[in-house]
Amino acid sequence: MQLVLKIIFKIILGTVLGALFFLGLGSIKGFFDGLLLIGVSPMYILAGVFFLGPWYASWLGGDLILLSAFIGLAIAFLKQFRQGVFGEFSFEPVQKAFKLTSLILLLIIAFWVFIKIQNIVQVHSRYFAFCISVRKSDYRSAYAYFSEEYRNTTSLNQFIQDKLQPGFPYVTGCNPETVKFASSFGNNASILPYETYQSALATSFAKFPVEPELFMQKINGEWYFTGEEIWYRD
Repeated sequence: MQLVLKIIFKIILGTVLGALFFLGLGSIKGFFDGLLLIGVSPMYILAGVFFLGPWYASWLGGDLILLSAFIGLAIAFLKQFRQGVFGEFSFEPVQKAFKLTSLILLLIIAFWVFIKIQNIVQVHSRYFAFCISVRKSDYRSAYAYFSEEYRNTTSLNQFIQDKLQPGFPYVTGCNPETVKFASSFGNNASILPYETYQSALATSFAKFPVEPELFMQKINGEWYFTGEEIWYRD
């Protein structure tokens, strides 16, 4: 019983360390961003390490944290397997079981990464299709890119007034033909319509975004805007 608990503890520890490693990459980036701003305030270093770095890393997608945790779990599990915790590794059947288990875990990780990339590509594609309708002033088609729940509570005219006025993010973000930054987690996603947003995330974790985040949801295999957005302010 004690051996089993030890194995479980090591696997759980590997899972936690996998997730912390992913967040730690954000902290390292935040630390160097903080150094660049040390002339403004030394507190930027602490903010970068303990808040902005991990926050941005987690914002990129909760599924990436789960994936990192799963990789940590897989490494810990295979390490215990390799050390012969589950039997004498010298036996050929055990060697085959180890190789098969390694292959299965690798396939799961590869499939997970594929799904992540696929979701991001689909969000981008859906967003640009919406933008084509906006630029053509085809508001009825643009309206169809919003969820049924939103359309049930918001008329077409109200949608035009609330979302498609000049200077509004759904309109302004469609003007430049550039790839927008997107994040996804399961059936939920968000897209950042302005280049300033994309630039801030790509160049410095220490730059806090000040533009809107537009939310989307996957419904019956298609991505739709929920009509919700968050504005971040300095």
